[in-house]
Amino acid sequence: MNLKQTIIRIVLFNVLTSFSILSWATVQLIASVGQPAADFPQGFIYKDISAGAAVIGSSGHIAFAGIADTNDGTTGNSTNVIWSGLPGQLQAIIKENQSIDGLPENILIEKFSSTIGSPAQIIVNRSGDVALLASMKGPATGDALLLHTNGGSTLSVLMSGAQAPGFPPGAIVQISNFGFSDAGTVIQAQVIEGQSISSVVFFHDFEKLSLLPSPAPECEFGFFNPAVINDSGEIVLIVALDDDACTHIHAGKKGVFKWRNNQWETLAIDEQSVPNMADSGFFVPVENIFGIAGFARTLINDQGEIAFSPSIVNPSTFSSERGLWVIDELGDPKLLALNGETLANNASDIISPLANIFQTFNFTNGGFSIVKAVTSTFKDVVLAGFPRDDQPYISLEDITGTSQLAVVAQADERPPGFESTSFYVTPGESLALNRSGQFLFSGGVGDALTGNQISAFWRADMDTNPRLKIMDGMKITVNAEEHTIGLILSSFFGISTTIGGKGSHFSDNGHFLFDGTLSGTEALFLLLDDSKEQSIFSLAEQKFSQFFSPANTEDRLIEGFEYRFYPETNTYIGIKNNDVFILGDVFGSGPQRVGTIDETLQLLEAR
Repeated sequence: MNLKQTIIRIVLFNVLTSFSILSWATVQLIASVGQPAADFPQGFIYKDISAGAAVIGSSGHIAFAGIADTNDGTTGNSTNVIWSGLPGQLQAIIKENQSIDGLPENILIEKFSSTIGSPAQIIVNRSGDVALLASMKGPATGDALLLHTNGGSTLSVLMSGAQAPGFPPGAIVQISNFGFSDAGTVIQAQVIEGQSISSVVFFHDFEKLSLLPSPAPECEFGFFNPAVINDSGEIVLIVALDDDACTHIHAGKKGVFKWRNNQWETLAIDEQSVPNMADSGFFVPVENIFGIAGFARTLINDQGEIAFSPSIVNPSTFSSERGLWVIDELGDPKLLALNGETLANNASDIISPLANIFQTFNFTNGGFSIVKAVTSTFKDVVLAGFPRDDQPYISLEDITGTSQLAVVAQADERPPGFESTSFYVTPGESLALNRSGQFLFSGGVGDALTGNQISAFWRADMDTNPRLKIMDGMKITVNAEEHTIGLILSSFFGISTTIGGKGSHFSDNGHFLFDGTLSGTEALFLLLDDSKEQSIFSLAEQKFSQFFSPANTEDRLIEGFEYRFYPETNTYIGIKNNDVFILGDVFGSGPQRVGTIDETLQLLEAR
């Protein structure tokens, strides 16, 4: 009996036309428009959910903005709210018309704003504290940077339009960006003094606000990219030092600087020599506060390592290439990827020099990185791996080596979990990475047979192949009823990591927060960690290889089941709603329930 006949016979694996399959994975509904609003009296619903600002901290605390009301029309009960907490324990931590510690009582919250040049307006740190921008109303208006400690109070750290701390009377501050970690908050702002505008950086350590000096004496900050901060309080930013009065050696240059031990360290600067390339130097790109320069970003991990994407320039030949580099804790640059390198799986396909930039990248502790690039055949590709120990190229004309990064996904190839007629259209549209080295990536999937296209997400880590986890049309059980997620909206985060003090959508315990539609309305969902399910599959393959082989078969999703099929023995092992099932003629007629996930794990581990 073939796969399709078996699936039809047992009904629960009813195969539909390609891409009309209603799939299910271990997903929880966090909030949906029209559902009862958490921490509000009976009768209040979520009238709106600002899913694009929803985040999850590295320890699993969620925060999002929305509106609570008694119905979906216009009423006097409409309230802008920030909800936060662990799944199932959400609380309304900040509300419209609330007064805030540190501000006069007649200045109240109006609504919640997004930062300039940042993908998220809310950030949750590892401890579950929440930092965000809120629009204020009253005798003074403007965005206030608020800090809510987990289970505690809410205070104003800094407010746009107010007197600039550390400046003469009459100087006004305007917040442009912020980063937030367990060490505190780094704030980038502009200070307006009459006709003069200067860029500044503040640091708030949960108790006091300090104005940080310029990285170069007597030089003012020029344009800078969004700063990042780790849990040790190390701050990194790329900044241009372009004050006309500055006579420092770095005057007029752009550089990567780290704030550590109450002083700035120079990590990389324009024209700094590239390791093993005596004739070439780094050219540090910089993004201004409005984000219009683009593609200049940096990350810092818990060890103080830095990832950034400079160009390499040979001034004598005017040639240049864009690359990705990691500066280790000793200050040594290590090459991660470079335009012109050959892909590891295809000697005729290179990382395209025509692309000029790496569109998206992410890295975490130990230097493990995921990268989206474009090949010379104009195909999107997702790469993963570690930086090189040694930089092998002696000149820009010598970039002929093979990249050390593994190819995780490439356009036109069949995506794991899909049929042979399927292919990646745009792999790597979004990349999420956590401290554990787990990552997810999204992409469009096309089908040559039907012409249909959907969005999907795959999960992997540095030691495992990608496995399909969520896709358009998947099923979810809400209040004991099955519902269909009509559309996954993945574009709101683009790049997400649990390091660096920015908004994250993938926690260190492997939970992934995403938004989509449920019955036509916007909703937030949580994809749970799948380590127990993967352990069951692996242990079954190891201890019952006579039934479940070959090992490491692809994960599939269909009709409520996450399962693996073994064609050599015509057997299945699948999981749905926390229960484990096996199927095959050797096990008897129809699917056989083994037990819950935990019960099955105990049985397998004890054998």
